[in-house]
Parts: sequence; structure tokens; C-alpha cells
Amino acid sequence: MLVLFAILSISLFIYSAYTLWWHWVLLRRYQGEEAEPLSLDQFHRLVSKPFGVLYITHFAACLAVAMLVPHSLSSWLQFVVFGMGSIIATYIFQMLLLYPWHKKLAAVSLEGFLRSALAYVRLTCALVAPFFIFQILNATLIDPPVGRIDAVEVLVFAIGRITVLSLFTIVFSVMFMLKMIPNSAVAEKEHLELIRNRLRQIGWQDVRLRWIDIPDFNNAFVVGFKWFGFSNQTMFIGRSLRDLLTKDELDAVICHELGHMANGHMLKRITYAFALLLGLVVSLVTSLAASMVLTLVFSDDPATSALVFGGSLLVTLVASYILIVSWLFRNYRRQEHEADAFAVMQLGIRLEDMENALRKVAHKFRVEAQKKAIWNPLRTHPEIETRIENVRTKISLGVAYDWNQSAVSRMLEVTFRAASPRTLAVSFTLFILTGLLTHTSVQQNRQYLSMVADGDLAKLQKFDWHSRYINSRQYLLFGVTPLEVAVHKKNLAVAKFLISNGADTAKGSGFSSPIDIALAHKDWEILDYLLGQTSDGWLKSNSPRLMKMAVREDTGRALDTLLVHRLHRFLGPEEIMSLVDRISAQRSEVKMLALQKAGLTDGVQRAPASAQK
Repeated sequence: MLVLFAILSISLFIYSAYTLWWHWVLLRRYQGEEAEPLSLDQFHRLVSKPFGVLYITHFAACLAVAMLVPHSLSSWLQFVVFGMGSIIATYIFQMLLLYPWHKKLAAVSLEGFLRSALAYVRLTCALVAPFFIFQILNATLIDPPVGRIDAVEVLVFAIGRITVLSLFTIVFSVMFMLKMIPNSAVAEKEHLELIRNRLRQIGWQDVRLRWIDIPDFNNAFVVGFKWFGFSNQTMFIGRSLRDLLTKDELDAVICHELGHMANGHMLKRITYAFALLLGLVVSLVTSLAASMVLTLVFSDDPATSALVFGGSLLVTLVASYILIVSWLFRNYRRQEHEADAFAVMQLGIRLEDMENALRKVAHKFRVEAQKKAIWNPLRTHPEIETRIENVRTKISLGVAYDWNQSAVSRMLEVTFRAASPRTLAVSFTLFILTGLLTHTSVQQNRQYLSMVADGDLAKLQKFDWHSRYINSRQYLLFGVTPLEVAVHKKNLAVAKFLISNGADTAKGSGFSSPIDIALAHKDWEILDYLLGQTSDGWLKSNSPRLMKMAVREDTGRALDTLLVHRLHRFLGPEEIMSLVDRISAQRSEVKMLALQKAGLTDGVQRAPASAQK
């Protein structure tokens, strides 16, 4: 109740202040008998940015209250309830302010206004649907293993997860858009033949064509992808474009959208997501390092150090995030340039028709068209003048693609140009299958290690796949083996069972072996058993290292066990002499007795003489 009361109070204050500013500042000169003339288009250009500020302000205020005031909702449900609630409330408030002006400027009825508003609500929901579909799929997809993971698992469960989620998001988003956006099939013979001729020109046929039945929606876009025989590509075209544009200008818009499809821009955006993920990781590491350096340089006081560290971390993270996102949107703008050039240079559209279509479709940008923005990192489309100049430049150079780009972007371009859709499809399929098989193998191996750690011989005896997991590491590149787990648990019975089923005493995690673990844990019974089961080849290679470890061991039991198994036979005369000298210097009766049992008594007698000299 406290959260709800706080949000209602803040909303009332924001909406009241906005209403007063709306009537007395923003639109005062357009009211009354001596009001300035105002068209509906001018009205929308005038109020679009203020409404954007209202949305952001109210959304941020609601989420801030929801975060600061205690409540019982989960973080995801909290975002949906307060975030979406804020957007819906502000949208209703916006409709209340807009309707009187629509009625005044366009003589629209309340029914017509609500029908149009509802159509745009449906369109907005369809356009933001990919984000929520991605989150829902992400919540239902299998999670990676908990605990330590190695490089292969990171590759499978990070890159593979993004790939699967992105592809499924595109599929379900297209289905959602077809249901949510008011649309109808392109059935007019004239327009259908025009679009199909262009599709044949690029060698594609299976593309769904739909009109967007929303008044004054002067835009077009494509969604979906083509992948190994599967295609859900859909071109949405605003029906009002037929009245706004000439036939040649409409053809230019269509060819621009076909440029996005022919150049695989949808799949490229999946690869941009990989680069974005890597960039965020790098920025986090860099931000932490920079914050630590700043903290050490500027402050010795703990309280001040915490403030400096937190502030510098926040600043560097925000700055790096803005730079990464600006790189992402710069690639989106580059795709627009590429689609423009493809339409003109590859499909034969006249530059004049492309220019006229751009100006008419983006009529709300007529004021900004004459000047270029200094820096707008979150802009998905370039300015009109920039787009036209870019096409002219490409025509003069005879190059339809932009090669003046970073090494990473160029690598992505070369990859997508060299690989056919079928090759990409096979690669993605193999990658996903490899990920699933890898995950299955890792999980089963962990279950086997769990049985070994529990020491449950009854379960182990019933298990039929020992040969597959008996020598597998916990992870694909490193980690303990089942025999190492048994030695860690000091369970000799399980160790004997594993060895009887094929466990290799010489195989370990890469940093140690079962014998090293037994020696480190001072479990002489298991050490004695393992040495008797180990090949002479491994013992010959590792005897110098094991003997040095035994000499450093205090009780002398390690040396006695190794000498009983005659590991000294793999040492050279100089190594034996050095070993004997070190033991003599320790003056350990237990170790010297072990040397005597092994037949190294002569070395023990010579050692003191050499020490006296």
C-alpha cells in the first residue's frame, strides 16, 4: 500500500504540473480567437518531444519509488507491474490531452480517434514484443551448470544461448506482429506484381506481403529471416504510402526494404549482440581496473575510497555503455546506407525517386533535414541529407557497400558475404547440436562424480556406463576425475572399484594425479595401493618429483612407501646421492631406516663423511 500511495502521489504531481504547462506555456498561442494557425502535422511535431520527456520522467519516478520502498514482488514482476503500469497510465493521460486538439484540427469523432489510438497501441506492443519474448524464452531455457565452468561451457551456454534465443525471438515476434498489427494481405494486382518482380530480381520468392491498416502510417519495415529452407520473412507496408507516394517512389521504398533482406541484416544483428556482450564484459573489467587505480591514487581514507571507487565505477560503466551502444546504433545506420545503395545500384532505382520517397516518408524530419546532428548515438536512421549524400558517393565510387568501417565490422561483413544462407544454417545447426550434446555429457559426468563422492557402491555397481565416464574430467578441459574424487574422500573401497572398472591412476586434472592427492593427504594405505596399480612408464617420469615430495614429508611414511615400491630404481646415481645427502642432513631415524631397507645403506654411511669435509 505504501508503494501504491507513493506512486499515485508522484503521478498526480507530475500530471498536474504537465497539464498546467501544456495549457499555459506550450499551446497558449494556439488558443483563443486570435490564435496562430496550426495544422495536425505541426501539432504532432510540437508535442512529440514533450510527451517523450513525460514518459521518461514518469517511468523513472515510478521505478525509483518501487526500488526504494520495500515490497514483496520479485524484480521481474516489479518491472512489469510498475514499468508497464507507468507507460499505460501516461498513454491514457496523453490521449486525454490529445483528443480535444484532434477534434479541433481534424474534426475526428471520439470513436475514430480511439480506433486510431488503439491501432497505434497494438503497433507499439508488436514493436516492443521482441524484448519481452526474449525475456520469457530466457526464463524458460535451460540454465548453464552451477559452479565452476570452463571455456567450452562458456562458449556453449553464452554464445549458444544468445543464438537460440535470438532465432526463436525472431520467429515468435513475427507471429505476434501478424496478430497484433492491424494488417491485411497485399492482394492488389498492380502492387503485388511490382513487389514480386523485385523479389525475383534478388532471387527470393517466399516472402509474406502485408499492408498495415493504420491511418497515416507512412512507413515500411521487414521482419523475420531465411534459414535453410525455413523462411518467415514478412514485409509490412503502410497502406497510406499508396496515396503519399508515386508508383516509382513506392518502388524505391520496397527496394530499400529488400536491401535489408538481401544483405541479411537481421542475422547480422544477432552477431552484433555477441559483440555487445563481449564489449560489456570488457568495459566491466576496464571500469573495475580504472576505479581501483583512481582509488589508490587519490585517497587513503576508507570512507573516501569507497566513495571514489563507487563514483568512478559508475562513471566509467556509463561511459563505456554509451560508447558500446553508440557503436551498435552506428551499425544500424550503416545498414540503412547499405540498403539505400543496394536499391539504387543493384535494383536500378532512380536516385531522384529514392530522394523524393525519403523526404515524403520522413516529412516530420523536414526541419532537421537541412542540418546534421553533431552526435546522436541512439539514432537508428541517419539524417535524410546524409543518406542522399552517401548514395551519391557510392555511385561515384562504384561501390555499393561501406568498407570504411572498423576491423570487427569488416570481419562480420566478409563472413556474411562469403557464407551462403545454407552454410550459415548448417553451421548454426551443428553449433546448437554440439551445445546440447556437450551439456548432456557434462551433466551426466557430474552425476557420476556425485555417486563417487557419496561412496555409494550399490549405485556404482548398478551403473552400466563406467567406460564412458570412468576417466572423464569434471569439466571438458579441466577438473577432477572420479578416481581423484575417491582419493579426496579417502575411500579405498571406491578407489579399488573404479580401478577394477578401468580407472587410470596416472590420469588427473592436469595439475595433479590421484597419487599426488594421496601423498598430500598422507593416506598411506591408498598411496600404497595406487602405486601398485600404476604403470612403470608413468612412475619413471614422475619418480624424481614424488621422491622430492616424500623427502619434505615429516613422518617418513611417504618415503618408506615409495621405497617399498622401488621408485628409486628410476633415479640416476647423482639423484640418489643428492637424495641421501638431504635425508642425512635431516637426521630422521625413520627415513634413514627406510633407506637401509631399500639397500641404500652405503649412501647413508658416506653422507656424514662428506658433510665433515
